[in-house]
Amino acid sequence: MWQALKDRATRATRRKRRRPPPNQTLIARLAGRVPQLYVAASAALAVLGYLWLLAFPLLALYCLVDLPETLMVADTAAGWAWAGAEIAACGFGATVTFVLLRLKAQAGTGVEVHRPEAPALFEQLDTLCGAYGAAPAHRLALNGEMAIAMDYVPVNGFPFAPRRHLYIGLPLLAALDPEHAKAALARAVGRSSLRNNRVTGWLHRLHSMWAHYLRAYRRQPRVARWLLQGCFWPYARGFTALSRYAVQRDELEGDVYALDIVNDRAVAELIGALSVYPRLLGEHFWPPFQRLAHKHARPPMAPFARLLQMLPTLLQRRDLQRWLAEAMTAPQGGRPALAERLDNIGHTRPRLPGAAQGLADRAAPALLGESLSDLCSRLDQTWLREHAAHWQRRHAKYRHERALLKDLNERARRGGLEPREAWQHARLVARHLGRRAAAPLFKRLAAQGDAEPRRLLEAGRVLLQCADPAGIGALEQAMALDARCRDQAIGLIAAYRGAQAAATADAAMGPAHAA
Repeated sequence: MWQALKDRATRATRRKRRRPPPNQTLIARLAGRVPQLYVAASAALAVLGYLWLLAFPLLALYCLVDLPETLMVADTAAGWAWAGAEIAACGFGATVTFVLLRLKAQAGTGVEVHRPEAPALFEQLDTLCGAYGAAPAHRLALNGEMAIAMDYVPVNGFPFAPRRHLYIGLPLLAALDPEHAKAALARAVGRSSLRNNRVTGWLHRLHSMWAHYLRAYRRQPRVARWLLQGCFWPYARGFTALSRYAVQRDELEGDVYALDIVNDRAVAELIGALSVYPRLLGEHFWPPFQRLAHKHARPPMAPFARLLQMLPTLLQRRDLQRWLAEAMTAPQGGRPALAERLDNIGHTRPRLPGAAQGLADRAAPALLGESLSDLCSRLDQTWLREHAAHWQRRHAKYRHERALLKDLNERARRGGLEPREAWQHARLVARHLGRRAAAPLFKRLAAQGDAEPRRLLEAGRVLLQCADPAGIGALEQAMALDARCRDQAIGLIAAYRGAQAAATADAAMGPAHAA
């Protein structure tokens, strides 16, 4: 019963947090029920974007050609007004065209890799490009992601002939064996070819370029930003929203491309890895590494060198199977759900590649060779340079909070804390000394009965995480004060009851197993 209650609360909370806008819901229905009509509408909107962009230079050119004749025949007030309008239109079109030609999109960060540094990797990419009829990437770079993706970076404000940037995640190469890495490269190269996937592949390119434009508009000077956003912002937002489902369809096509290189079981394992491995870094590597900023003003170690050492152990965590089950029905990062991707290649059961015993049998040393250590070192230096300021801010914030906590501890011993300061004290104790140290503070504050609902919700969560049933009372108070806390409070209570029931069952089974 409690599990069903928890599931209901979890679903309700997710609906509130991730409820798509009404227009996205209509687009999703159209893409799911009438895919041909959706693709046709997306393609029509893409063509309209080309025409809208070309309208400004054509307007300037037409007015420039027609202006001399207009000036020659302008002998009345209306004629001169028309000539003035043509001059204004010519100036406006020329200005927008000039701004578009000077617009520069910013490529992603990473360590650029050249052919002499990784001949095996470039040889494999050449083979794949020949197999799929794809043009080679203009730039190949290593980054710190658990992914391999082709990015299309426009050279100016007109989406013609973009530069192809292939980003290869060093952690992914270190996690996969050569066969699965080849399949991952095949997905990226195959999707960049328009030979077998003309429409959705073209829409995927345009989606990537218009996303670059949205970011580039914000970086322009004030007048240019107003001009670009006024002319193109509504279209860019609308097209990226409409074409996101075309990108999902292109993801499915990429999985099919990999079947041309390796067997279906390997592709199914690769899809499973791409669905859960990024979460592995986000939950079990980067948070502990970022917490080192609490004690060190500078990173005490290189992150990616450390990651390569820890990766074989991380890949054996039991969380992976649970995350794999969750990914079956949950779309991630704009990609279809894992169940849909597996069904697309004729599989139903999720899989993961075999765990690595060490780095020697992984794709990273096989494809990067002797340059692996140098490339890893350069990637570390890039990361340290980009995150130095953030690391120092985090360290300064931690020291400030520790000093504040020390001051609040002294004042709490003298009994001089205001209610707001008492809650801040409990929160800082939980953050710096642990939940168990803060549980008595939250329990005493919740018992006073004059707290805000969000504070009672926080107190109830901490108490239940410490297995203190007093947290249920705090959550009930929060629900009574604010109905918006109901779903989250029910979920916390259900999780606590479920954990208690599981612990009781394990304790009851212990003697039976011993007997």
